[in-house]
Amino acid sequence: TQPATEWLWPFVWQGNLSIFTAMIKAVEDRLNVKEDTVSSDVPVIILLEDNVKFYSSYLPVLYQELLKQNQALQSETMGSREKLLRMHSRPKVMLCTNYEEAADIFRRYSPNVMGVITDAGFPRNGEHDLTAGLKLAAEALEHAPELPVLVQSGDSKLATKVEALGAKFVSKESNVLLASLRDFMTQELKLGPLEFLDGVTGAKLGEVSTVTELVETWAPHVTPQISHP
Repeated sequence: TQPATEWLWPFVWQGNLSIFTAMIKAVEDRLNVKEDTVSSDVPVIILLEDNVKFYSSYLPVLYQELLKQNQALQSETMGSREKLLRMHSRPKVMLCTNYEEAADIFRRYSPNVMGVITDAGFPRNGEHDLTAGLKLAAEALEHAPELPVLVQSGDSKLATKVEALGAKFVSKESNVLLASLRDFMTQELKLGPLEFLDGVTGAKLGEVSTVTELVETWAPHVTPQISHP
């Protein structure tokens, strides 16, 4: 069992009040992940980042996107208990700050891991390893080739190596870093609206976030089937 002190993280408040909610949820997720993956088969997102400034920025974005998806899935006819159960079943975010911790989390919950977001460099075997994130990405993708993995780094020269592994890359120096993180959540982790494309032309037919929108979007493009006696 991992000592609790190994995941008591410091945070930096950068003017975004949502950091306080993210702090609480990060601790709740670590405490509940074992039971929830067993009892409810909830998905897991691994966030590996040892820089307090960056993970203090990333966590609010992750939880905001998860909340948006959860609200979109809630039916207007749901009772309070059903809505509570829906909130309970949202993906858990596992914040890790070194290679061994992240590798352990991945081994424990690999059937439930829906995505990995990792820095390129962080502690491994007690020393800072500039390419530890690439090692973790390679191991994760070897185990699950279709797994969405995002590597972020201040060294843009790593982009080619990251993409060769089958992972996505984003520069920490980018002005749209957080926007890129949101895009990864919505597009790669499929937490955004479902897009319908024409199977022949590839044209976008629409986006849906609810069952009602699904029916309204799909119905005009379905050819009625005529049955013969």
